[in-house]
Amino acid sequence: MGDLARMFKGSQKPWYEKEEFVLFKVEVLSAGKQDQKLNEDLWITTLNTLAVIDGVTSKGKRKFNGQSSGQFAANLIRETLKNSSPTLAGEGLIKLLTGHFRDVFRKMEIIDYLKTHPEERPAADFTVARIIDDRLVITQVGDVAFRINGREVYFNPLKFDKIVSQERTRAIKRAKRKNPDISNDQLLSIGRQAIAYLLKNQRQYAKIHK
Repeated sequence: MGDLARMFKGSQKPWYEKEEFVLFKVEVLSAGKQDQKLNEDLWITTLNTLAVIDGVTSKGKRKFNGQSSGQFAANLIRETLKNSSPTLAGEGLIKLLTGHFRDVFRKMEIIDYLKTHPEERPAADFTVARIIDDRLVITQVGDVAFRINGREVYFNPLKFDKIVSQERTRAIKRAKRKNPDISNDQLLSIGRQAIAYLLKNQRQYAKIHK
């Protein structure tokens, strides 16, 4: 861990945790992209459950109980997993999570607001692995990849992410051709500006391009 920690500076120092259970042990390393306090990635481990949760970075400025929409969604999922039946997986687990989100939004009286501001909706991708009897049952939503026995990688790439990446790359290449001496910070800024509209309208776009 010492060598890994030295790769990060200041607020970028990663979270590191280690837990051991009867059937497995877990080591977790996670670092926020800009500020560790804004890290929207979470995990959960119990006697039968391992999960990685990737909160979707907010496209708006609204806070939910003092958290970004991605942090709020990730925490809701972790809370639900901790309190759910250890044998619940697949479609049943997704229905439970969806219902819990809906109930929380109703209590916060923000359902109508989120209907008219889809870019503000708390959301997260995740992969949950549960040991049920003698089986390992995996529920995957979004593009959080997982590896079986250190060899087989299961990845669910999103078409939208590929489109965003291509658009950002094109914008950066155009800027580089116009000004070969442009700084990396300027290129990153140009890349972000090029995809700002796509990110803000991600949910509407995803409905059209399924």
